Amino acid sequence: MGWLVLAAGQSRRFGADKLTAKMRDGRALLAHTLAALTATEQPVLVVVRPGHNAVTALLDRLDVPYTVCPHAEAGMGASLAWGVSQVRDWMFCGVALADMPYIRASTLAALHERGEEERIIAPFYHERQGHPVIFGRRFYPQLMALGGDAGAKSVLQRYSDALLRLDVEDRGVLCDVDTPDDIHEARQEGVAYSLP
Repeated sequence: MGWLVLAAGQSRRFGADKLTAKMRDGRALLAHTLAALTATEQPVLVVVRPGHNAVTALLDRLDVPYTVCPHAEAGMGASLAWGVSQVRDWMFCGVALADMPYIRASTLAALHERGEEERIIAPFYHERQGHPVIFGRRFYPQLMALGGDAGAKSVLQRYSDALLRLDVEDRGVLCDVDTPDDIHEARQEGVAYSLP
Protein backbone atom coordinates (compact mmCIF):
# COMPACT_ATOMS: atom_id res chain seq x y z
CA MET A 1 0.00 0.00 0.00
CA GLY A 2 2.90 2.30 -0.71
CA TRP A 3 6.33 2.82 -2.26
CA LEU A 4 9.63 1.92 -0.63
CA VAL A 5 12.40 3.85 -2.41
CA LEU A 6 15.97 2.58 -2.13
CA ALA A 7 18.29 5.59 -2.03
CA ALA A 8 21.14 4.39 0.17
CA GLY A 9 23.75 3.58 -2.51
CA GLN A 10 27.18 5.16 -2.85
CA SER A 11 26.92 6.36 -6.51
CA ARG A 12 30.45 5.01 -7.17
CA ARG A 13 30.00 4.57 -10.92
CA PHE A 14 28.51 8.04 -11.29
CA GLY A 15 31.53 9.68 -9.68
CA ALA A 16 29.44 12.15 -7.68
CA ASP A 17 26.14 12.28 -5.81
CA LYS A 18 23.86 11.17 -8.62
CA LEU A 19 20.61 11.54 -6.67
CA THR A 20 21.12 15.29 -6.51
CA ALA A 21 22.46 15.53 -10.09
CA LYS A 22 20.48 17.96 -12.22
CA MET A 23 18.07 16.75 -14.88
CA ARG A 24 17.00 18.66 -17.96
CA ASP A 25 14.74 21.06 -16.08
CA GLY A 26 17.29 21.72 -13.34
CA ARG A 27 15.60 19.56 -10.72
CA ALA A 28 17.43 16.75 -8.94
CA LEU A 29 17.27 13.19 -10.27
CA LEU A 30 15.68 11.98 -7.03
CA ALA A 31 13.02 14.68 -7.27
CA HIS A 32 12.02 13.33 -10.69
CA THR A 33 11.80 9.77 -9.41
CA LEU A 34 9.66 10.88 -6.48
CA ALA A 35 7.39 13.05 -8.65
CA ALA A 36 6.00 10.01 -10.45
CA LEU A 37 5.71 7.95 -7.26
CA THR A 38 3.87 10.66 -5.31
CA ALA A 39 1.55 11.23 -8.28
CA THR A 40 0.01 7.83 -7.49
CA GLU A 41 -1.20 9.36 -4.19
CA GLN A 42 0.20 6.42 -2.20
CA PRO A 43 2.55 6.62 0.79
CA VAL A 44 6.27 6.88 0.05
CA LEU A 45 9.18 6.00 2.35
CA VAL A 46 12.77 6.57 1.21
CA VAL A 47 15.67 4.51 2.61
CA VAL A 48 18.85 6.59 2.92
CA ARG A 49 22.33 5.96 4.29
CA PRO A 50 23.77 7.67 7.37
CA GLY A 51 25.36 11.04 6.75
CA HIS A 52 23.83 11.57 3.29
CA ASN A 53 22.96 15.14 4.18
CA ALA A 54 22.37 16.40 0.63
CA VAL A 55 19.67 13.79 0.07
CA THR A 56 18.01 14.18 3.46
CA ALA A 57 17.94 17.96 2.97
CA LEU A 58 16.27 17.44 -0.42
CA LEU A 59 13.72 15.06 1.09
CA ASP A 60 12.98 17.57 3.85
CA ARG A 61 12.34 20.26 1.21
CA LEU A 62 10.07 17.91 -0.73
CA ASP A 63 8.33 16.84 2.50
CA VAL A 64 8.93 13.17 1.72
CA PRO A 65 9.46 10.84 4.71
CA TYR A 66 12.64 8.79 4.97
CA THR A 67 14.36 6.28 7.21
CA VAL A 68 18.10 6.00 7.80
CA CYS A 69 19.44 2.46 7.38
CA PRO A 70 22.22 2.15 9.97
CA HIS A 71 24.09 -0.54 8.03
CA ALA A 72 23.49 0.68 4.47
CA GLU A 73 27.18 0.24 3.62
CA ALA A 74 26.55 -3.54 3.64
CA GLY A 75 24.67 -3.23 0.34
CA MET A 76 21.27 -3.11 -1.31
CA GLY A 77 19.98 -6.25 0.38
CA ALA A 78 20.62 -4.75 3.79
CA SER A 79 18.88 -1.51 2.82
CA LEU A 80 15.90 -3.38 1.41
CA ALA A 81 15.58 -5.54 4.52
CA TRP A 82 15.69 -2.44 6.72
CA GLY A 83 13.13 -0.61 4.60
CA VAL A 84 10.65 -3.50 4.61
CA SER A 85 11.00 -3.75 8.39
CA GLN A 86 9.76 -0.14 8.57
CA VAL A 87 6.59 -0.77 6.52
CA ARG A 88 5.47 -4.13 7.90
CA ASP A 89 1.92 -2.82 8.36
CA TRP A 90 1.51 -2.22 4.60
CA MET A 91 -0.42 -4.97 2.80
CA PHE A 92 2.06 -4.69 -0.07
CA CYS A 93 4.91 -2.40 -1.03
CA GLY A 94 6.43 -1.35 -4.30
CA VAL A 95 10.22 -1.54 -4.17
CA ALA A 96 11.47 1.31 -6.31
CA LEU A 97 15.02 2.41 -7.13
CA ALA A 98 15.86 6.07 -6.57
CA ASP A 99 17.95 6.28 -9.74
CA MET A 100 15.10 5.43 -12.16
CA PRO A 101 13.57 8.83 -13.01
CA TYR A 102 12.02 7.93 -16.36
CA ILE A 103 9.13 5.66 -15.28
CA ARG A 104 5.71 7.07 -16.09
CA ALA A 105 3.29 7.79 -13.28
CA SER A 106 0.63 5.86 -15.22
CA THR A 107 2.84 2.74 -15.19
CA LEU A 108 3.31 3.05 -11.44
CA ALA A 109 -0.43 3.48 -10.91
CA ALA A 110 -1.17 0.37 -13.00
CA LEU A 111 1.30 -1.67 -10.95
CA HIS A 112 -0.04 -0.42 -7.65
CA GLU A 113 -3.65 -1.18 -8.62
CA ARG A 114 -2.73 -4.85 -8.95
CA GLY A 115 -1.02 -5.12 -5.56
CA GLU A 116 -2.11 -8.02 -3.35
CA GLU A 117 -0.93 -9.54 -0.08
CA GLU A 118 -0.11 -12.89 -1.75
CA ARG A 119 1.34 -11.63 -5.05
CA ILE A 120 4.50 -10.23 -6.61
CA ILE A 121 3.88 -7.90 -9.56
CA ALA A 122 6.61 -6.82 -11.97
CA PRO A 123 6.55 -4.73 -15.14
CA PHE A 124 7.88 -6.19 -18.38
CA TYR A 125 8.96 -4.11 -21.36
CA HIS A 126 9.44 -6.17 -24.54
CA GLU A 127 10.07 -9.37 -22.55
CA ARG A 128 12.53 -7.75 -20.14
CA GLN A 129 11.62 -7.48 -16.48
CA GLY A 130 11.93 -4.01 -15.01
CA HIS A 131 11.25 -1.97 -11.87
CA PRO A 132 9.59 -1.27 -9.54
CA VAL A 133 8.42 -4.63 -8.20
CA ILE A 134 5.41 -4.94 -5.91
CA PHE A 135 5.75 -7.44 -3.06
CA GLY A 136 2.78 -8.62 -1.02
CA ARG A 137 3.11 -8.87 2.75
CA ARG A 138 3.45 -12.65 2.42
CA PHE A 139 7.02 -12.08 1.23
CA TYR A 140 8.17 -9.59 3.86
CA PRO A 141 9.94 -12.20 6.04
CA GLN A 142 12.06 -13.28 3.05
CA LEU A 143 12.86 -9.67 2.14
CA MET A 144 13.78 -8.82 5.73
CA ALA A 145 16.17 -11.79 5.76
CA LEU A 146 18.23 -10.33 2.91
CA GLY A 147 21.69 -8.93 3.55
CA GLY A 148 24.80 -7.74 1.81
CA ASP A 149 24.52 -6.55 -1.76
CA ALA A 150 22.01 -9.19 -2.87
CA GLY A 151 18.72 -7.58 -3.83
CA ALA A 152 15.32 -9.25 -4.15
CA LYS A 153 16.28 -11.45 -7.12
CA SER A 154 16.48 -14.57 -4.95
CA VAL A 155 12.96 -13.94 -3.64
CA LEU A 156 11.64 -13.46 -7.16
CA GLN A 157 13.24 -16.72 -8.28
CA ARG A 158 12.05 -18.69 -5.26
CA TYR A 159 8.46 -17.50 -5.59
CA SER A 160 8.17 -17.25 -9.36
CA ASP A 161 4.79 -19.00 -9.17
CA ALA A 162 3.43 -15.93 -7.33
CA LEU A 163 4.72 -13.48 -9.95
CA LEU A 164 2.12 -11.55 -11.92
CA ARG A 165 3.59 -10.07 -15.09
CA LEU A 166 2.39 -6.66 -16.27
CA ASP A 167 3.39 -5.87 -19.86
CA VAL A 168 3.98 -2.14 -20.34
CA GLU A 169 5.02 0.16 -23.17
CA ASP A 170 7.27 2.17 -20.89
CA ARG A 171 11.01 1.85 -21.50
CA GLY A 172 11.55 3.79 -18.29
CA VAL A 173 11.06 0.59 -16.26
CA LEU A 174 14.48 -0.52 -17.56
CA CYS A 175 16.35 2.80 -17.49
CA ASP A 176 18.44 3.58 -14.45
CA VAL A 177 21.12 6.25 -14.17
CA ASP A 178 24.57 4.85 -13.42
CA THR A 179 26.81 7.44 -15.08
CA PRO A 180 26.50 11.09 -16.19
CA ASP A 181 26.28 9.76 -19.76
CA ASP A 182 22.95 8.12 -18.91
CA ILE A 183 21.42 11.55 -18.29
CA HIS A 184 23.08 12.98 -21.42
CA GLU A 185 21.86 10.09 -23.61
CA ALA A 186 18.32 10.49 -22.30
CA ARG A 187 18.43 14.16 -23.26
CA GLN A 188 19.65 13.27 -26.74
CA GLU A 189 16.93 10.65 -27.20
CA GLY A 190 14.20 12.87 -25.82
CA VAL A 191 13.18 10.34 -23.20
CA ALA A 192 9.98 11.42 -21.47
CA TYR A 193 10.59 12.41 -17.88
CA SER A 194 8.46 10.81 -15.19
CA LEU A 195 6.46 13.87 -14.31
CA PRO A 196 2.77 13.66 -13.39
